[in-house]
Amino acid sequence: MSIEVAGSENKFAVMFFGLMFLIGALGFTPWVLASYGMFPAFLSVPFFLIGDGSPTFAAIIVSLIEYGKKVSEYLFGQFGRKIFKNLVFSSNFTVI
Repeated sequence: MSIEVAGSENKFAVMFFGLMFLIGALGFTPWVLASYGMFPAFLSVPFFLIGDGSPTFAAIIVSLIEYGKKVSEYLFGQFGRKIFKNLVFSSNFTVI
């Protein structure tokens, strides 16, 4: 009996979380250094935004690796479905 840790079924999840933490660390490090006065504060804002968007960036990168050129259809295809339009309308109607 053998146990696979990073098999083919979860390698994209491992890549996603690895990229997310890497991009987040690179993005938030200047912000933390700026709080200690070791980095200019005005330069830390773009890095903070990159760190804040790290899950989104990682998802796009992993989707590009997994789906290739069909990534836009996979990520944004659900917005063109009739069911989604009805749900948006009903949620806006209940809020009003």
